[in-house]
Amino acid sequence: MGYILRSGTSGKVVRGESNGQTLVWNSATDSWDLGVGGGATGPTGPTGPTGPAGAQGAQGPQGNPGTPGTPGATGPTGPAGAAGAAGATGPTGPTGPAWNETEVVLGSVSGAVAIPFDTNRNVFATVSGNTDFTMDIPPTTGHFQLRIFNAGGPFTVTFPATVFWQGQTAYTPGPAGQYDFVNLFYTASGQWMATSSTGWEQV
Repeated sequence: MGYILRSGTSGKVVRGESNGQTLVWNSATDSWDLGVGGGATGPTGPTGPTGPAGAQGAQGPQGNPGTPGTPGATGPTGPAGAAGAAGATGPTGPTGPAWNETEVVLGSVSGAVAIPFDTNRNVFATVSGNTDFTMDIPPTTGHFQLRIFNAGGPFTVTFPATVFWQGQTAYTPGPAGQYDFVNLFYTASGQWMATSSTGWEQV
């Protein structure tokens, strides 16, 4: 093998190289041993190519749930919807009776007399004898009035027992030649409620 002298002592080779390897003279064995080179470290060689990617690791455990976010602000109110279409007009109701608001004159009466409160609110009768009044049923509730002129007498004038009189005192005719008023109210339950005023003189 070839030797290259690196250093020596007393004419003996102590360090050398053989085929690129560093050799150190071992005086104990009188032979060469492989040794560590004493030269300076050469420059770093270029970086080799990147190796292939390793296999994908196992999926880690799922993390804890995050803190809920703050609710968003309420959006603005939408515009009002359009008005619905008007419903159809209902059928016309039946025509009621023709009310006569003026006073109806019955003339001279006696015996059984029906007061036409079914078509009139104000009635005038001249009582010329004992008289039993009844009332025709009106189509609606409201106030009604009977004006009486006492033509003589005294006469007996009666109304149905179903009439409720103010103070539970039924009508009694006033003096002859004067006017009496019987005011009545017809209720939704079909009841007549009445009060009377007697002894009116015409001026």
